[in-house]
Amino acid sequence: FPCTFDVITQLLEAMTRGAINFPSQLVVRLHPSYLVAYGSIEGRIMDRFRDKIEHLRETYEDLVVFRPPLMHELNDDIDMPVEDMYQLAEVMHHSDVIVTEYSTLMIEGAIVNTPVINAGLYRFRDTDHPAWYYETFTHVKRIMQTNATRNAHTLDQLVEYVNFYLEDRS
Repeated sequence: FPCTFDVITQLLEAMTRGAINFPSQLVVRLHPSYLVAYGSIEGRIMDRFRDKIEHLRETYEDLVVFRPPLMHELNDDIDMPVEDMYQLAEVMHHSDVIVTEYSTLMIEGAIVNTPVINAGLYRFRDTDHPAWYYETFTHVKRIMQTNATRNAHTLDQLVEYVNFYLEDRS
């Protein structure tokens, strides 16, 4: 999603202005695709966002922590080592809420019994479709049918759902 960092920034802004009703810290784990090389230019997709990441760290200090995936680079792809899966499971298990953009983390969240909110705030990839267009995909529809996630289509909904889960941890 091209606006992932906008969602991160808006959540951090909501936290600093007191819209999130509970003391919180945002732990950011970018999708593993951020570690893939992009085009003929040397470097990874994540390298394009280094300045944004540093700006968020400096601006929000302890409110945000970036935990990049622990990936091994292959010739033209990445490999997810078992250490990464353990780290991800630990982060998810110790989190009160998982906010994702229709990632398969919806399933992993259910496994570790952590509530999941989909942030469908902007556009679906580089199309004119809204991000919640993902809700029409067969594999996502099946998850939606379980009512195991909430889907926020606006920032107000996202804040409301985060507060809901932080207030009632059951």
